[in-house]
Amino acid sequence: MVNEKILVQLDLQCPTDNFWIDNGLAYLVNELGQGSYDLKDVLAFIQERLQYKTGNVGQYFDEAAGEIKNYNKVTWIYPSGFFIKVVDSPPKTKIDGTTYYLSPPRPKLELNFSRSKKQCDICGAHAPVTDAKMWIFPFIVAPNKFGTFYSRGKGKINFCPRCAVAGAAGYLTWLWMSQGGRVLHFFLFHSNLSEISRLQKEVIKPLAFSDSGGSNITLPFFGPYLHETT
Repeated sequence: MVNEKILVQLDLQCPTDNFWIDNGLAYLVNELGQGSYDLKDVLAFIQERLQYKTGNVGQYFDEAAGEIKNYNKVTWIYPSGFFIKVVDSPPKTKIDGTTYYLSPPRPKLELNFSRSKKQCDICGAHAPVTDAKMWIFPFIVAPNKFGTFYSRGKGKINFCPRCAVAGAAGYLTWLWMSQGGRVLHFFLFHSNLSEISRLQKEVIKPLAFSDSGGSNITLPFFGPYLHETT
């Protein structure tokens, strides 16, 4: 189901009881509103917020114009880039000994779903499914490498369209701080989607700011605890 239109229902009625997916669902409802949306439009919305211009400039060869042009390089926001490994490698050509892309590389989030309906391993819905990747669920890795945080991570994990886009949106819901070579992540946990939605609007959104490279949250203090009391 590559070219077929897939609609995703976004609402706060049916929690999955998976904190990552439910945070993503609440985020999408808060930003887009409740309703039915084209999956491709939702992915484009998420991608726009997960990418940023690095400030570096690359060059590509524009065949139509017959000239070399500059383009702004983009990448995935930190620390999501540790999990989102989607890349783009356009065709290349060699001019005067130098290799150029024929178009600017633009990593794009895309999902392919099965034609037959199967059970989603997250919410239980019977729908077309896609095999989970780290960019929609960071708690899995390639089955042939090592164990995962998810009990079914050593085999194929099926995601329905709703859970898949919510998983990608999950990267937009965490607070994080890089400290001493480690990255600390803060998540919301709640069984009620409406409550997660409220907490995101009243707690997460006021605390978060644009990623600075070191964190997306300001804390009153941080660092190692030198003294502890009980």
